[in-house]
Amino acid sequence: MEKDPTNRWRRFQRVAFDKKAIMKRMRRAEVVSFRHAHKFVLKRWGNLREVRGKIVFWIVALGCLIGATGLQLIWDQQNYQTQVGAVGGTYAEAAVGPIETLNPLFASSQAENIVSQLVFSRLLNYDRTGNLNYDAASDVSVSADGLEYSVKIRSDILWQDGRKLTADDVVFTTQLIQDPLTRSQIRGWDGIKVTKTGEYSVSFRLKEPYAPFREALTFAILPKHILGSIDHTAIRENSFGTSPIGSGPFSVRLVQDVDVSNGRRVAHLVTNKTYYRGAPKLERFQVHAYKNSDDIMKALSLNEVNAASGLTITGTKEVLARYGSRYNVDTQPIQAGVYAFLNTQSDVLSDVTIRRALQRATNTDEIRDKVGGQVESLSLPFTSLQVDASTVKVPSFDPAEANKLLDDAGWKKNSSGKREKDGKPLKVTVATLSTPEYLRALEVMIGQWRQVGVDVEEKQVDPNDSTQDFVQTVLQPRAYDVLLYQIDLGRDPDVYTYWHSSQANIRGRNLSNYKSAVADDILVTARSSQNSSLRATKYVSFAQRWLSDVPAIGLYQPTVQYIYNKSVGGLDESAVLVRPQDRYQSVIYWTVGDQTVYKTP
Repeated sequence: MEKDPTNRWRRFQRVAFDKKAIMKRMRRAEVVSFRHAHKFVLKRWGNLREVRGKIVFWIVALGCLIGATGLQLIWDQQNYQTQVGAVGGTYAEAAVGPIETLNPLFASSQAENIVSQLVFSRLLNYDRTGNLNYDAASDVSVSADGLEYSVKIRSDILWQDGRKLTADDVVFTTQLIQDPLTRSQIRGWDGIKVTKTGEYSVSFRLKEPYAPFREALTFAILPKHILGSIDHTAIRENSFGTSPIGSGPFSVRLVQDVDVSNGRRVAHLVTNKTYYRGAPKLERFQVHAYKNSDDIMKALSLNEVNAASGLTITGTKEVLARYGSRYNVDTQPIQAGVYAFLNTQSDVLSDVTIRRALQRATNTDEIRDKVGGQVESLSLPFTSLQVDASTVKVPSFDPAEANKLLDDAGWKKNSSGKREKDGKPLKVTVATLSTPEYLRALEVMIGQWRQVGVDVEEKQVDPNDSTQDFVQTVLQPRAYDVLLYQIDLGRDPDVYTYWHSSQANIRGRNLSNYKSAVADDILVTARSSQNSSLRATKYVSFAQRWLSDVPAIGLYQPTVQYIYNKSVGGLDESAVLVRPQDRYQSVIYWTVGDQTVYKTP
C-alpha cells in the first residue's frame, strides 16, 4: 500500500471528468423517471377514485384519533393538575402614612400599624373568628380570684437574628410600656406586676379583677438583647425604629424614601423563613405610605401597588368605576362605632328631654344609606359580636314624638320654624372631622334635626391640616354640644373607658361627659367578673340605662375597604375583623399570580 500522501494527491489531480458522459446519464435518468410516473401514477389515477371513500374514511378516523388523544391529554391535565397561588413574588400595599418609626410601641399611622403586625409577634392575637387565640403564647390561665394571669410561651420562636424569644423579652417589653419615660402609645398598664416564672413563662398580677385583661396581651414583643441596654428615654429615637428585629412572618430589609416632601416612603419586607407558623408564600411584602386616600387612588390607577387599605367607601366606589376590571374589593365591618356624642354638661343638652328628642328625630337608616349603604346598624354602646342585646328595645325614629317632647318642654317654634324658650334659641354646635363619610352623615343628621326646629351650627376640622389639632382644640376641652366621631370598641364588651364618670375629664375618653351612679356601678361590676353570662346580663342592663339617659346616639358600625388586584390570592374574605390590621392573620397564605401543579393523590 502506498503510504506517501503526496503521491496520492498527484494521482487524484490526473483524474479527468467526461462532461458528455455525465450529461448522457442524466438524460437517461430523466426518461426513466417520467416513464415510471406515467405507469404507476397517471395510469392508476382511476383506481384512486374508486377507493376514495375508504381514503376519506381513514383520514377522518385518523383525525378523530388525534383529536381524542388531545382531549385525553387535556382531561388528564384537568384531573391531575390544578392552578394554585404562586410561591414567591412581591405584594405591594398602599396605606395612609406617615412611616416615621417601625418600633411598634410608637406606631400611630395606618402604615406603621401594618408593618408592626407583619414584623412582630404577640402573646395573643385575634383569629379569623374575631376571638383571641394563641400567638407567641401556648397557654393562658387565670387564678380563682381573677388577679393573676399565668402565660406559657412557645419555645420554638426565633428572633430574626437567630436568638430565642423568651420570658425575658416579654417582661422587658411590659416594663417599657409601663415606664412613662418611654412615651409608648400603649396605655393602661399602670399597677400591673409582671414576673418571670420560668424561661418560657410569665405571670401578670393585677390590683383588682379585670375580665378584659386578655385583650391587653396583644402588644408586640420587643427583643431585650437588642434594646435592653438603651435608656428608656432614647428608645423612640434609636435606630431600631428604622431597622427593627422582630419574630413575625416578615422582616424589614430597608425603608426607602421616595418623596420626602410628601412623606412618601416604602417599607421593604422579606419573608422570615424561620417563622414558627410557617414561612409565608410571598417572597417580599412592601408597605407604601401615602399622604392621603387621594394619593392612594392615584397609585392604584398607575399600578404602583397590588392593593390598598384604608380607602373611604366613596374612594373605593370611584376606583371600581374606573378600574373595576383589575381590582376586587373586600368590605368588612370592624369592632368600632360612629356615634353622635351628646355633651351632657353643655347648657342645652344637660336637659335629658332635649337629648331624647334628638334621639327620636334621628333616622339612622337614612344616615347609613347616605354614607354608602355598606355599613352595619349600631344602636347600642357595643356591637352584636360583643353582647347579644337583642332583647333590648331601641327607641325608633319618630319625628312626631320628638316634636311633642320639645313642645312639652317649653321649646316652641317661632315664625321661622326654629324653636326657642324664654327668648333663647334651641341651638347646638356639632363638631366633626371633614372626612367624606362623616360629612355625609352630618348632612343628613342636621337636616333631620332642623326638621323638628333645632338650629344647628357646624364645626368641621380638616384631619390633613397640620395647623388644626382636633384632639387639643375639640376633644379634650369638649368644645361642642354634639360630636360626630368614631371610637374603637374591641372584642370584649367592656365599655368602661367611654361611659364611666371617672373618664369624663380632659384625659379621659368619656366624650359625652356622661355621669350616672347607676351606670357606673354596672360597668365596674361587669368588668370585674369572669362569668361571661353575668357580664352579658350586666351589659344589657347598662344598654337600657344608656338608651334612657341618651348620652349618645348610635349611627352605624364602620367598615374597612380593602381593594386588591385580581392576581392576588389566599386572602380570607370571610374573616371577622376586630381591628383593620387583623386581616393579616392569614398573610402566610397570600399569593400573587398562579402556577400549575400536580394534584396530590
